[in-house]
Amino acid sequence: MPVSRAAASVSGFIGTAVAQNDAEAARAQWRHAADQLRPRVAKLTTLMDDAEADVPAA
Repeated sequence: MPVSRAAASVSGFIGTAVAQNDAEAARAQWRHAADQLRPRVAKLTTLMDDAEADVPAA
């Protein structure tokens, strides 16, 4: 996948997570995004795993 397309995908996943109405839903969406990205960008998902507790909700 080209870098710009990958960046757009990651941005979309993160944006969807932080747009959730409450922190629990935001963390669940964050986890789902990390799990989907894990096969392609393991280093990023390690960072996402570490940051999961800090995910804000809208």
